[in-house]
Amino acid sequence: MENYKLQKHETVLFRGRAIILPGGKRDEDITERIDVYLTNLNFVFIVKERRLFKTVDAAKTFSVLDVKNVDGKIQIIRKKTLVEMYFKSGEMFVDFEKEKIAKEFCDAALTLISGDSKLVRSIKQTQESIVKGAESLGVDIATVAKEGALLVCNAVLNDEKGKAKKLARAVKDRILGDEQQPAQEVLEAPKKEDAKLLEAPKKTKK
Repeated sequence: MENYKLQKHETVLFRGRAIILPGGKRDEDITERIDVYLTNLNFVFIVKERRLFKTVDAAKTFSVLDVKNVDGKIQIIRKKTLVEMYFKSGEMFVDFEKEKIAKEFCDAALTLISGDSKLVRSIKQTQESIVKGAESLGVDIATVAKEGALLVCNAVLNDEKGKAKKLARAVKDRILGDEQQPAQEVLEAPKKEDAKLLEAPKKTKK
């Protein structure tokens, strides 16, 4: 990183090359790719700047804390190879060569900013969809929650073995054994006796 000096506690999480698209619109005349970095502190774009009588490479940076958040949605949006980033102090639109690379960049950025892994973000999105779907259909969310939990348990029972299977069976038995129990209580963390199923077996002294 010749044109950007890392701070003492700063490290690179992603590096790639992309084309900057002003306004997010593709232009056949814009073909030059620039270096794009994501660190634990900043988004860094190595852009061309005109200084006096020559053009030089310069670092254009945005703090990860500067990314906008609208109604809980981090404003980093991927559309195939194009990534739109909306900051409090500006915006950037970059087009990566491959969709896979754009996805890697977005996943790294969203994980860094939200603190949630890709799996957790996916689960939260699914939860939101379920709640909205239940509300639109006028279905009791408790019923939807129980049915969803049973589907997950059945999937685990069909495909998994060992402790995961035992835990799924315990949760399923509890749901079916107490249909009147509120969904929140049914789906909360397993009780101590269920949690023991996840613990590694202790070595016994001979």
